Amino acid sequence: MKQYIYKTLEKYRNTRSKKEVEEVKFFIKHRHLLKSSLKFASYYESTNFFDILKANIIIKSIQNYYTIDEFLRNEKNVKYRHDIDDTKARFKELCLDLNKIKYENHNIYVPIFSTITNMVYCNELEKIYEDPYLELFNDYNSFVIDPFETYGVDLFDSTFTKLVKIDEDHSTVAFYLYSMDAILIINRQGTLDNIIYLFDKYIPHPNKSHVLDRVKKLVEAYYNNQLNEFVYLLYDNEFISYKVFKKICKTKMI
Repeated sequence: MKQYIYKTLEKYRNTRSKKEVEEVKFFIKHRHLLKSSLKFASYYESTNFFDILKANIIIKSIQNYYTIDEFLRNEKNVKYRHDIDDTKARFKELCLDLNKIKYENHNIYVPIFSTITNMVYCNELEKIYEDPYLELFNDYNSFVIDPFETYGVDLFDSTFTKLVKIDEDHSTVAFYLYSMDAILIINRQGTLDNIIYLFDKYIPHPNKSHVLDRVKKLVEAYYNNQLNEFVYLLYDNEFISYKVFKKICKTKMI
């Protein structure tokens, strides 16, 4: 019965052009970067929205790598004019503008690399000019990992996405995404458990004021497994039209 509710919300969601969504625009513009590694090439043809979110995290990771690589190459060329402490200070300043995740109290700027490689970037930058890290200047593919297996849900709770964390339980984290008018339930392993679409196509002028406060109540009912409360909160908070509310109620599940 639960799945019927979510499928109904998906069926009657606002079907504006997918290409208008900010995340999709970014993906289309930058997806060529995914071909720089065979491990990520499969994401190039992504059509599922969650796969596009994952692809964008990878793309932004690659962009960070290129930014860092350019900086370190320049430093290598002038290393006799700057000591390593100076390089580290300017590298730290560079990183202020980069996307990052907080993982085990460390900043991770290139999550397509292991935590160890990222720690070298952050704490032992001088090692970059030594083996094995010197190879990063030639071909980064030997350092590539699956970021979702390593960093899990933390990747989505970061500046690599525009997801807003709402709540969590022992196994999942609930996020809200403004551009899709949707709640995403992502498990700790970094895979999608559920999408709850809001503001269906029968609502001509959606009321989006204080939307996060309203979403928090809805997610609380979701996590407490209060199905009746969840459905009534959808309607009372103007997330669904009366037409969709009636369709859900006709299942006699509430």
